Amino acid sequence: MPRETETLKLLRTLQGLYKPSSGEIYKLAGIAKLNKLYLAYLRRVGGVLRDELIREEAKYRWFMRNVAEVVNVLESVGATYALYKFRRPYEHVSVDLDILIRVDDVSKVVKALVYRGFRAVVWEPYTVTLSRGGFIVDLYTYPSFAWVVYMDGGRLLDCCVEEVDVGCWET
Repeated sequence: MPRETETLKLLRTLQGLYKPSSGEIYKLAGIAKLNKLYLAYLRRVGGVLRDELIREEAKYRWFMRNVAEVVNVLESVGATYALYKFRRPYEHVSVDLDILIRVDDVSKVVKALVYRGFRAVVWEPYTVTLSRGGFIVDLYTYPSFAWVVYMDGGRLLDCCVEEVDVGCWET
């Protein structure tokens, strides 16, 4: 019979179908971190990693407060946008907030975010990166990799946007 991999053990732990042994908890935690599943994993195993869970929950609240603030800014300037790569099967603490916006909205969004204390740190052909206090916002006009556009951002905004409520976090 084949051995169950750590990845499968992690996924089964997240589903509530597997309880890691004390010897596996830290190993699976490392795998969860690498796969941006650390918060979800800590919520499942808690206990011995309680202090880590408290820290990760604080990071998550900080991240979501920043997301809500940026969304409020986007709404206030009437931008057409979509949170890009945001929804996942498990809540997670991301390293940045990726937003797809219309080309015509870039300048007013950047101006509004700079007014809120963000700094534009990178200007690329299809992306502007802004930062404030460790929170990073990437504004994409076209999804691209190495300046090669692989999708039409405007068409995506016209056809494929899903409403997500992030307004429950204090700004």
